[in-house]
Amino acid sequence: MVATCCQSLLCVDNPAYQGNVVMVFPAFGGLTGAELTAPGKCPIRAHQTDWPEAELAKLDSKPGFFLGASGPQFTGPDAEKMFGEIIGIIGTKVDPELPGQTFHELLAEAGGKIECLGLPEGDNSSSKKAAAAN
Repeated sequence: MVATCCQSLLCVDNPAYQGNVVMVFPAFGGLTGAELTAPGKCPIRAHQTDWPEAELAKLDSKPGFFLGASGPQFTGPDAEKMFGEIIGIIGTKVDPELPGQTFHELLAEAGGKIECLGLPEGDNSSSKKAAAAN
């Protein structure tokens, strides 16, 4: 979801989230009743091979995962276990009795539409690396 006034990225919905979660950015603030992990405190890194290698090298070491040609690949201790926990969270349906609205309800109410931007993937993306390996 992008603000039309300033083009700020507000949140991300991905088909893989199955309508159960939305990725938000804690620095934007304004969320109430949400469980958030503080920036930099997440115990695992996602899609590490998509990061520029020089930038990733500047960060402290953490377990991680990326999507390879044969599915999820894991780096570091407990990465596969943590990935399983993430998938469990994503796969947990939201209790319809909870207060509030889903992303899709808000989008429909606002008359919005989902548009795939079709942005090019960076040279370091895991899908490009997988295609080059085949």
